[in-house]
Amino acid sequence: MKLEDFGLSIGTVRRLKRAGWNTVGDVVNAAMRTGCSGEMELLKYRGVGRTTVWEFMSRLDTRMRLAIFFANAANEPRSEAE
Repeated sequence: MKLEDFGLSIGTVRRLKRAGWNTVGDVVNAAMRTGCSGEMELLKYRGVGRTTVWEFMSRLDTRMRLAIFFANAANEPRSEAE
């Protein structure tokens, strides 16, 4: 998914793109490259600060929770009355 479509502020998208990432997957892959926490890895990039990392991680957490919720809801058996 493109960063522009992820619901981030314009400034956060601009900073992440300046660091060389164009998709959500690019940022997640960069965060997971080392054994340290993802947030610490992202902070190593010039122009990417705590606010940018916090906004990205918060949005990622929200999207993951929604995906899990809807996946679970789709798998729940429906009662005969519905």
